[in-house]
Amino acid sequence: NYVLNKDAKKIEFTPLARPTTKLLPEKLLNLSISHPTIKLHRVNVEGGKIILELETPFSPEESDTIERMLIRAYYCVGCLECVANCPTESISVDSENGGVKIKTETCRQCSLCNLKCPIAEYTLKIKRQTSQI
Repeated sequence: NYVLNKDAKKIEFTPLARPTTKLLPEKLLNLSISHPTIKLHRVNVEGGKIILELETPFSPEESDTIERMLIRAYYCVGCLECVANCPTESISVDSENGGVKIKTETCRQCSLCNLKCPIAEYTLKIKRQTSQI
């Protein structure tokens, strides 16, 4: 699980297990391509926290999308549902670094990859259920 602290232009994501990959900032910047209004300025991994700085403030409606991007980057299991659901075939396997790569030239920023990620959906479902207890 994880803890998420948000303000208008900065998000702190603290997974309960420490971030282990040095490629996480690159993965998050790559995944942000898939959403038209969320533009990451910088991603840092400091201690056990992943800190996202955005170019412009995000709206409350974009909060779920940002959370899904974080989950996709950190907890990806390589199921490739994002690849299978991309209508423009803009997502491919990044065999060099692991995970997936989004082609900026062809991505329509429909965010289906975020919506169809089963790991993100499952994680958010558990979070919603436990917050109601």
